[in-house]
Amino acid sequence: MDDLLLVLAVLPALVLMIYVYRKDRVEREPLGLLLLLCLGGCISVVPTMICELMAESVLQYFADENNRRLCHDLLELGLEPWVPKQASAALAGM
Repeated sequence: MDDLLLVLAVLPALVLMIYVYRKDRVEREPLGLLLLLCLGGCISVVPTMICELMAESVLQYFADENNRRLCHDLLELGLEPWVPKQASAALAGM
């Protein structure tokens, strides 16, 4: 089941990338550069996951009985995914 989900997640991007690459007749990017960019995108997931796990553990640390509602609201607002996204974007800019 996990393999099927992985294929279903990657397949649309792969099909779109092949379609755009074949349609570009004038000035194609080198295939090696495209593969390097895809590899960079795959590698960028690792620091994002680390940041997300850290953000989740910090929120769980502060989620005692008194402020459990606050942590739930922060998660609903998207604070947990926002922090790793901004942190990984900052790391990519370095």
